[in-house]
Amino acid sequence: MTVIVPATPVPFLRSAEETAGSLAEEQEFWSGLSCALLDSTFKPADDQGRWLVTAGIALRAPAHVECLWLRAEIRLGGECRPVGLFPELVTEPSGVTPAVRVMPSGVVERELVPGGGHLPAYTSGWLAPDGTLVWDVNPTTPAVPERLAELTILCASPLPARSPVVDFRIVTVLHSPGLGRRVAAFTGSTTSEESTTMDTDPIGAFIEPVTIFGLADDAEAVLERMTSQGRRFGVLTSEGGISGVVDVDRLRSAPAGATAASVTGWPVPVVDVETPLDDIASVVRAADSPADLDGAVVTGRGVPIGYLTAERVETIVAGEVVRSGHIGGLAGSPVSQLVFECATHQESMSIPYYDPENRPRCSHGDLMVRRRPA
Repeated sequence: MTVIVPATPVPFLRSAEETAGSLAEEQEFWSGLSCALLDSTFKPADDQGRWLVTAGIALRAPAHVECLWLRAEIRLGGECRPVGLFPELVTEPSGVTPAVRVMPSGVVERELVPGGGHLPAYTSGWLAPDGTLVWDVNPTTPAVPERLAELTILCASPLPARSPVVDFRIVTVLHSPGLGRRVAAFTGSTTSEESTTMDTDPIGAFIEPVTIFGLADDAEAVLERMTSQGRRFGVLTSEGGISGVVDVDRLRSAPAGATAASVTGWPVPVVDVETPLDDIASVVRAADSPADLDGAVVTGRGVPIGYLTAERVETIVAGEVVRSGHIGGLAGSPVSQLVFECATHQESMSIPYYDPENRPRCSHGDLMVRRRPA
């Protein structure tokens, strides 16, 4: 079964050419972005006890969105000990035939078929010291690589009785005509036997759905309704409009017989879904809201449609540099480090991402060369 995982936005520093879209534009972009983790296969490789794992990913993005760079990381669970991988380097668009050759040295080979389109141009792979398999994709012509298939791993440990879990982590830099550059991350797991499908939240990647309640509604009843709906926030409305916000923690601490309105917090900003995200960030930062309700109520045509936490706002507008290695509280292992060296000045630098347009330089300004894994 193919696993579908939604995108997690990654903070980054926008340049002058990049824009902050409205909340509605951001929501449309992120809710249309997902990654499919393709079925994994496990089979013996040779008579030396080695075996092969084949995996793949398929990136799905809204129309006209282009991929500028992508990193795919795979970690095998259990006692798996990777010793080789394919591809190590592909320099032109190519497809792959099913045939696999495993050399005595541990090199994995496949027949490359030009024009096949399964492996995007400039795909390089390596085995990190912690056993993580890493592939970088730098498209020569920006486009969304629909599939990065036939990623193959050679393991030296005995073939397990059950297929081990394959953990994926994908980080990609995308470009949208309306929004400019956005950075997304995906994490998930799959096996050849079973997996759980995770679909994108239909209301969007930022806005959390809310439960609307009135002045006379009992706190316990509202809590029960929010819990059954899987919602964290509720919005109090009356003839005067929106006048309070509550979360599940406030409702749980309400005295017996209390109304939900009696434990709401206020003031909380109210913003329209078409408001530019930078403007929403300014309003949220300036608001004197209760600490546990730091965010804004989102409306559409004057009706509450969701709640936007300050944390989610800052995900896009925080101004943190993604290439610094800080990528928030994402699940999974840290992004693998790349070590670059300058032999002339005896300097080295460890970075999590390689930007072909901003190659690492030493303190003297000389270009550095990547240290290959031993």
